[in-house]
Amino acid sequence: MTAANRTPNIDLHSHSTESDGVLPPRVAIETAARDGVTVLALTDHDTLTGIPAARLAAAECGIELVPGVEVSCGWGRESVHLLGLFVDPEDRVLTALFDEVSERRRERISETCKKLTASGVPLRYEEVAAMSTGRSLGRPHVADALIRKGAVRDRAEAFDKYLGDGKAGHVRYGWKIGVDEAAKLLHAAGGISSVAHPKYLRDQSALPALLRETGVRALEAYHVEQDQDERERYLSVADSLGLMVSGGSDFHEAKHGRRFGSELPLERYEELRTAAGQR
Repeated sequence: MTAANRTPNIDLHSHSTESDGVLPPRVAIETAARDGVTVLALTDHDTLTGIPAARLAAAECGIELVPGVEVSCGWGRESVHLLGLFVDPEDRVLTALFDEVSERRRERISETCKKLTASGVPLRYEEVAAMSTGRSLGRPHVADALIRKGAVRDRAEAFDKYLGDGKAGHVRYGWKIGVDEAAKLLHAAGGISSVAHPKYLRDQSALPALLRETGVRALEAYHVEQDQDERERYLSVADSLGLMVSGGSDFHEAKHGRRFGSELPLERYEELRTAAGQR
């Protein structure tokens, strides 16, 4: 059965082993298809390297692939994740940016290992790097290394005990591209920018200003961890500012019943696709 004759199930936020997901791009696509997804955006953190394999798998599974990425950004004191949907995965400016981000991530993880070791939790950089098959190395991979060593049971405990703000292994990520600059780069690469999971902004009252001042074009109102009241609030904010709306599962792993898919209405997706110049 092809995507054209299935009930639309559109997921514009997912991850693979190219960043901090647990499924390789091909397996992620195959799993999404089994979950009934008809349109999937692969949006790994600060990398587009999973798109070629995902594209091949999507063609075989009969679902529509949206090439995407999730960019780690800064805006004032806020840490903001910006989704780029329909981007050109071979855009040279974006790939150069992600090469720089990858190097800075490696430096951060190296410092994290040093801090953990000094605090009595020995961990080598090589042990963390072994947890990733992609280029985007992050704290979830540190958590996975700690799990393998038996220091914690799962990622949640790793962040609670060692990696969260103020914990022994926390290293502040000192450089991030600004939301406004990231949005411009995503748009220049043919994409649509959307603020991801807005519920995690520390200052919710700042959201309208963030959306007005940075040139982003959409807001992720439909996110699996945003309840109905939050969804309605973000839909209202987006509509009042004339922004589009995105939505997705933010899938990393099939844990606690997490599946691919979202409740994003087809008409909202069509608006994004049309704005991106897609047919």
